Amino acid sequence: MQTTADRRNTDQDWNAIGAAEPFWGVLVQPQFKMDALTPQAVEEFYTTGDHDMLRYTENFERHFGPFRPKSALDFGCGVGRIAFAMAKGIPSVVGVDISEGMLARAAKYAASRRIQNVEWMKELPNRTFDWVNTHIVLQHIPADRGLKIIDQLLQRVNPGGWVSLHVVIYNEQGAEITAHQPVESIPPMLMCCYPLGEVIQRFHQNDIIDLAFLSTNHSPHGGLIIFGRRKEVVAGAHASIRFLKRFLPLSLFRSPRHESQSSQAA
Repeated sequence: MQTTADRRNTDQDWNAIGAAEPFWGVLVQPQFKMDALTPQAVEEFYTTGDHDMLRYTENFERHFGPFRPKSALDFGCGVGRIAFAMAKGIPSVVGVDISEGMLARAAKYAASRRIQNVEWMKELPNRTFDWVNTHIVLQHIPADRGLKIIDQLLQRVNPGGWVSLHVVIYNEQGAEITAHQPVESIPPMLMCCYPLGEVIQRFHQNDIIDLAFLSTNHSPHGGLIIFGRRKEVVAGAHASIRFLKRFLPLSLFRSPRHESQSSQAA
């Protein structure tokens, strides 16, 4: 049976949160509330993105060797906390977020910092990247929808590319979905657990077999950052065609004989 939390429109919720509290909505700490935000707090906020970037790099290099992406996608980018850090060493970065308020703030702060190599979008672009990342984002989206998003993200990893994906996998209190509303004037934030087996299955289905894991603990919720790398060469001709079909028209894969038979049947 679906609960009220299951049925919430989380896109609508995050547009409201992003308009009212674009920084605090990402990191729930008092110094990031708009009525308390100072230039020093803004710098502290973005510095946390640099720390996460270092953690990603260390884990990728520990498990998979040199980490040198030329393009990156940050899904649920918010006000650019991690996208700004990506942009310091990656030539082309795309930040995607449903919240127009957060994207507006991201663009504003990018301009003030003279960051020119980040594009801000509301929807996933139809192209692939060397690195695809999402962190403390899927936890706010119910798993039935989030698993579909995971598929879309994994499909956008280039051969030889990297992925880092954070999911919550348990709640000490037992509930799969909880609603947290510390501020009455904005919608509640959902915290959603994901079935780990189904998440890993999607990595395998998308030809990302080499994986590593880093646990996260924000009591009462525990999760994992899943690090993966797609093989440089997709094994087998059929696998290569399957990868290309995600982004190219089906007609390109029809043989001339098939086209001829279709014409005769018409």
